[in-house]
Amino acid sequence: MLLDGLRSGRRPATWAQKQMWVYLRWMEPEASRHNITMTEDVVHAETSLAGVLTVITTVMRRHESLRTRYRLDDAGRLLQCLSPQETVTVSACEAGGVATSMGSDDSVLLEELHAAPFDMAKDLLIRWMVITRDGAPVRIAFTAAHIAMDGTAAMILRRELGSLLGSQDTAVAERSLGAPGRQPFERAEFECSVSGRKRSGRAARQWRGILEGMPRTLMSVDHSPEAVDPRFIAGHLRSRALGPALRVLARRLSTSTTNVALAATAYVLARAGGVTRCAVALVYSNRAVPEDERSVATLVQNVCAVIDTSRPNFGELVDASRRAALQGYLSGPYDPVLIDRTRDEIAWRRGIEPDLSTFFNDIRSLGHLPCEDVDDDEMSAEDIRKWSRGSEFTWSPGVAHEYVRMSVLLADDAPGWTRLGVAADSRCYPPGLARLIIQGIERVVVAALDDMHLDHLAPEVGVSPPARGGDWLVVEDAWVDTGAVHELVTTATGCRAEDVSVSADDGLLTVRLRSGDTVLTPELAHAACMRELLSDRRSAHGAETEPVLPRMWLGEAMAPRWPTAMAPQRYMIYACPQDGPEGCSPVWNDGDLLADGPGRSR
Repeated sequence: MLLDGLRSGRRPATWAQKQMWVYLRWMEPEASRHNITMTEDVVHAETSLAGVLTVITTVMRRHESLRTRYRLDDAGRLLQCLSPQETVTVSACEAGGVATSMGSDDSVLLEELHAAPFDMAKDLLIRWMVITRDGAPVRIAFTAAHIAMDGTAAMILRRELGSLLGSQDTAVAERSLGAPGRQPFERAEFECSVSGRKRSGRAARQWRGILEGMPRTLMSVDHSPEAVDPRFIAGHLRSRALGPALRVLARRLSTSTTNVALAATAYVLARAGGVTRCAVALVYSNRAVPEDERSVATLVQNVCAVIDTSRPNFGELVDASRRAALQGYLSGPYDPVLIDRTRDEIAWRRGIEPDLSTFFNDIRSLGHLPCEDVDDDEMSAEDIRKWSRGSEFTWSPGVAHEYVRMSVLLADDAPGWTRLGVAADSRCYPPGLARLIIQGIERVVVAALDDMHLDHLAPEVGVSPPARGGDWLVVEDAWVDTGAVHELVTTATGCRAEDVSVSADDGLLTVRLRSGDTVLTPELAHAACMRELLSDRRSAHGAETEPVLPRMWLGEAMAPRWPTAMAPQRYMIYACPQDGPEGCSPVWNDGDLLADGPGRSR
């Protein structure tokens, strides 16, 4: 099909497009697993193939994101590009098998449609298929690149297809849909405007508060990468009890089921890490204003919720989770390049690489609603407990995600069932622990139906804080391995191992160093440590120059290279005595102290 007379031109990529482009281009350029595939039935038997093609033409004209390609300019800036004319290819495939109550048996066709990756610079980022039976169209299917649309946009497009297919007159049906949501070109113009810059500034201030208060990491790692095989694991729990339990608690607490599930997840993860605060990355739709509500584009960005789990009862924990999530949502939409700078500044001052590698995502069709339209009032807690005994955990092939340590996914399953999925890096969460965490989330939710006291719920979790020896300290509500700090300092500064000592003095993580022949100051020592901490993230684009693309959610930027270490909070630099027969004395003499300070000034 030929589409002409289209708007054309180039604009800067939107904030969400930049973030998604970096994610897809750098992390998984050949992967198709993030493609979005959906279908919509052709409800009228008299609808012809030509009528279906008219419907596809209509939505392709309505939504420019379906016709957008992405290119870098000479300065390395990402552009979104529209052409005045496009050729849209639609494949027509005869369905195999027999028709069922769920529709045609066309899973093989859909797998083939989904499987191929997109070239974001050359391809139309949506593929269409019309599935026929005996030559008559019975279903439309599409697969889109995630940069063309997010999950909400895919549902909007699917609803539009249903409305257009359900009408005898496509033009009338399109008018009934109203104007499409804001197009990406207009979104980019807003983001570049004075109002957009102000919005980004407010988001950066919100991010600053979150990053300044978040714990350094959730789960400190002390596993050898070679000791765990396979490294990346995945599985899911199918539960008939979880959905009703979430709904009952949500009604009781006047909140959403998502908030209840997030609270239970944070509680179990915090116990697994032996900490009280849990930093979780959430996926935010960024559709808070009317012009974006019906936008078919990718608007989602990751935000962060820092949840304090040290509450006396589960109801207060759910409220704390709700408020933490709202704080996170206020940090979007944001310019990821600006947040990169904010993050680097705070990382330097705190001496940490904030860990943004733990995810929670609720993709259920009704998960975000305060009160789902399901009646569980006659269901007793005992009934739900009985159902929980039939929950089944199943392992599935893991997918290599260098940037994800733990991901918890809440999804719909077969009618009456809920799926709680896990994907984890087994260096941090060995298979047994990952399984216990997912089962523990269900157990906490079900147990809270009868007793909300967290002290009473703790045994239900089935996960105990890890045992750590004397080399571990709690610093800023996260565990730190002083041995790893020692290695970080020696690697960064070039000092000999015997010339470095790490301790906790007056509540501060303190390092004592002998400078030897190297001139060291607290500032130089801290700069060296931070270069080592941030080296993987800074080298992701191969340069230290001012970035024009975001790094924040790129690879090791989210899962720090030194997960058990942080830069010291205090640097004490000593001279090396020249009269010792064996070199420097192992005693740290006050008279040899040359400099003492945090090293944070630049």
